[in-house]
Order: sequence, then structure tokens, then C-alpha cells
Amino acid sequence: MLILFKIICYFLEIIYLASLESIHTIRWINFFSELKGYKISCISNKKINTNLNKNVNVYQLKGIKFISVFLKSIYLLSSKKKEIIHVHYLGWNSLLLLFASKTKKIILTPWGCDLYENQNNFLKRIWLRYIFSRCSFIICDSENLIKASFEIGYKSNKAKVIAFGTNTFEYKSYREPFSLDKNQVTIVGTNRNMEPIYDPLTFLKAANLLKDETENFRFIVANDGSLKCKIKKYIRDNNLETFVELVGKKYGQENIEFYNSIDIYVSTSLRDGGLSASIAEAMSCKRLVIVSDNSDNSKFVKHGKSGYLFQNKDHIELANLIKNASINKSQSLKIANEGRNSILLNCNYHSEMEKVNKLYSEIYAS
Repeated sequence: MLILFKIICYFLEIIYLASLESIHTIRWINFFSELKGYKISCISNKKINTNLNKNVNVYQLKGIKFISVFLKSIYLLSSKKKEIIHVHYLGWNSLLLLFASKTKKIILTPWGCDLYENQNNFLKRIWLRYIFSRCSFIICDSENLIKASFEIGYKSNKAKVIAFGTNTFEYKSYREPFSLDKNQVTIVGTNRNMEPIYDPLTFLKAANLLKDETENFRFIVANDGSLKCKIKKYIRDNNLETFVELVGKKYGQENIEFYNSIDIYVSTSLRDGGLSASIAEAMSCKRLVIVSDNSDNSKFVKHGKSGYLFQNKDHIELANLIKNASINKSQSLKIANEGRNSILLNCNYHSEMEKVNKLYSEIYAS
């Protein structure tokens, strides 16, 4: 059986339809590009992240070479060669499945908002039902996402929960949070996208409540998105310029440095597919997490044990949790340590990728 597994893997070719701007898909693709026996290609319309391994064949649908690359991509997908196509995030990239030959095994990995935000859109539901009918398997990072897939129209029982996982060797603490110095500023950060589903204004409203507190606070927002202008206006209108800092989107090592620069990590998301990768990364870096109680967050973040939960949009509760965490620094450190232990046990990148490795082999052989 072991010999057969090795033979199968040796000839296994994966074509990813995914964003090469996302560190989550970069890590996934890199893992398999480093395994012997895999040949990896990726079709993307995003700029290539410098962290991508050099041995990945990239088809970048962007710039003056768009047409020639597009035609090459169609040729790749429509060939009769037996390969696996793995779609990460069911957006623009899933349209390319129209050109996929029937010899291809298709795996879909929805991320959350690609399903939740399209559930009430008639045309997008039709499209999602079509690609669900074409796929061989779906991989989701939560039972909630599998349930949403069934509700939209996925009819097969071939589905499995596998987390993105966190590389706990990379995402670790380089600086002890919560200085016991009473005059030390407590730094509170978030790096969720500036989009409505992530509700960044609740984070700012909590900051606004705390700006006049005796405890010293500083708030950092490390991302970008469609609500950026609205966020800047709120900061201006409430005189938060010296209190809240916008530092832009972070990649790779910058992201690890961001987590290590803060004491408390906050997620105000209204809905996630499973445990957000950013929450898991912050926990892995031994940062105290205070997150909205939605989706699967409560399965990993146990209130008062490995983090804190608050109700969606409740900026008053969020502000109180931040204030109390800053006052009770020793307790916050204990909870942050337990948070990392939780990720080591339940959301480890390498063990999750090994599950995918096994699944690829089984699907290819079927």
C-alpha cells in the first residue's frame, strides 16, 4: 500500500486556481511544491507574492501578456491529461472551470464570504450550483461551510473539514506581550480586511470609547479594502489621528512582526467560514485574542481560557474586554499562552496539509 501511495504521488499534478496575493494559498501551494512527486501549476490574476516557491509554474492573467497567458491556461485546463484542479475561493477563478476537461478531478475550497455573500444572489447561486455539480470533492475549514455548500446546491457527500492550519514554527512569540510597567502603552491590533463583513467600524468605536481612559492604549489597523475612506473619515471626525494608526496590508514576515508588535488581537468579523487564519496566527504568536462570537470561533477560543468572545457589533462589550485585559496583565498572559497551546493541538499547519496530501492521492486514484 505504501509503495502504491508513492507511485501515485510521483505522477500527481495539481493546477491551482487561486490568488497568489494571499499568504494562505501561498503556504498551501508551497507545501506541495516541496513534496517529491508533485508538479504544481497556478493560474492567478493577482501579482506574484515573493514568498512563492520558484518551481511553481505560474500563469499570471495580468498585464500585456493577458491574452497569450489566457490561451495557455485554457489549453492547460482543457487537455485530456489526468490532473487535479483545486479552486481556492469561488470567485473569478472558478469561471475557468468552463474550460476544464472531464478527465480533470475538481476540488473546491470555499473560504466563507464567497458563499455567504452570494446566497441571496440568484445568478451567482446558479453558477455555484453548476461548479458544485462539476466537482469531485469539497474541502472546507468548518462544518458551517460544508452546511452552506449543501444549502446552495452541493449534492455529494464527498466533503471534509481540513483547516488551513498555522505554521507554528514561523508564527511564534518574539516579544513578551503586556509589559508590567503601568506606564507602558497597551497596543491593540487587527488585520481583517476593510470590508463590511469584517465590520471594522466596531473596532474603531471601541477605540473611541477608550481614548480618554487612564489606561494607555494605541490601536493599529493593518489591512486595506473598500471601507478605507469611511474608516479614515471616522478617525478624522472623532479626533483619533494620534490614537489609531493605519499601517496598510502586511505580507509574510511583516505579518509575523505585526502580531509581535501588539498585545491584544481583535477580530470584529460578522461571519467567518471557520476559525479565521489571522486569529489562529495571533494565538500562535501568544497574543491575547478578543473576537466576535460567530461561526467556529467558540470551538477554538474558549471564553476566559484561551481568549475572549463578544457579541457581534457590540463595541461597548469589546471596549470593556480590552480595558479589563490591559488591567489584568498576568491573567491575560496566562490566557494568551493557553491560546497558543490550543493552536498547537488543533490547528497545526503541517498535520492539516498531510490530511490534504492523503486526500489528493485518494481522489487522483479514484
